Amino acid sequence: MLETQSGTGARRMETIVLLLICFLVLFSISSDAVQVPLGPVKGRNCTEHAAKLQADGATKLSYTPRCEPDGSYAPVQFNHKLGLKFCVSKEGIMLVSPQRSLDFYADCNCPRRRFEKFQSGNFGGYIHRCDTDFTYAVKQYNPETKITSCMMKNDVIIKEYVGPHVTACKCPRQWYEAKISRLPNRYAPQCNADGTFKAKQCDKGRCWCANGEGEQISKRVPESDVESLTCLEV
Repeated sequence: MLETQSGTGARRMETIVLLLICFLVLFSISSDAVQVPLGPVKGRNCTEHAAKLQADGATKLSYTPRCEPDGSYAPVQFNHKLGLKFCVSKEGIMLVSPQRSLDFYADCNCPRRRFEKFQSGNFGGYIHRCDTDFTYAVKQYNPETKITSCMMKNDVIIKEYVGPHVTACKCPRQWYEAKISRLPNRYAPQCNADGTFKAKQCDKGRCWCANGEGEQISKRVPESDVESLTCLEV
């Protein structure tokens, strides 16, 4: 009886070891599949890199680099096999690790511009701020000129909200998105000159009070009764 139990335990241990080995092999393959150049390779550009991968048949486990006409690496790279997107510099240096959650507007322009600023050592003007989704941050500030600029995700400056008086940009971005939207009658928030939300918001004949984040904090009333609203300016 003891020998039977001992044999069963040994078989279980062998099964666990085999599963661990399979996991490690699969993990190593997945890791290799998303590797990109860690830095510029002397004497080889993106086009040559892609051609070599094709010739070696390495694209079965890796990805085919996207290249610009001048032979540099395109800012956005894809691993279609794994559904991953990542950002690289012109030399192929990884700037944003491979992931599935990169925003649709994340063309990698913001992290690349930041990298090139640091690489050149020329910090004249200012370095663009990027959001966590690697698009341009809504609020950009130049410490030299003390000018704040509200910006869309794709680097479009909202010209109506640029200057030393601007303190917030959430409202301007939502307003601009509605302005350029193809959707009819899309709600466009009303913003103060400094970029903050106006305390009273109206849309489609109804008005309400809003807080500093633009969220409704009162009941809606007909626009004809807007003066009955007592809204606190934030």
